[in-house]
Amino acid sequence: MTPKEVQERLGLGEHPLDVAIIKWRGIVEAGGIHHQLDEHGNLFMAHENCGLCCVYTGCYSCPARGASGDHETCCNGLYAEWASNPCVETAQAVLDFLISLKEKEEK
Repeated sequence: MTPKEVQERLGLGEHPLDVAIIKWRGIVEAGGIHHQLDEHGNLFMAHENCGLCCVYTGCYSCPARGASGDHETCCNGLYAEWASNPCVETAQAVLDFLISLKEKEEK
């Protein structure tokens, strides 16, 4: 998902967590990191194409940061794990984490 697509979805009123889930679902479905490359092969920075990062000012107010009480990492440390090992398994772990946040939010 490109930064422009994220902004369009948010502009249409989609929930930032839903946009983040769509992003990570796309990464998983595409088989890994290449889903996040721009037309020049450059990796988008997380804050550029994450629905949560685009809405929340500073990481400390983001629901994905510190959901388990660890306020030092994004997505309970899973984002850093994926960034150091960009594969389907780590992307799926981030997606599962975000889906669990959505389920908690809906209760």
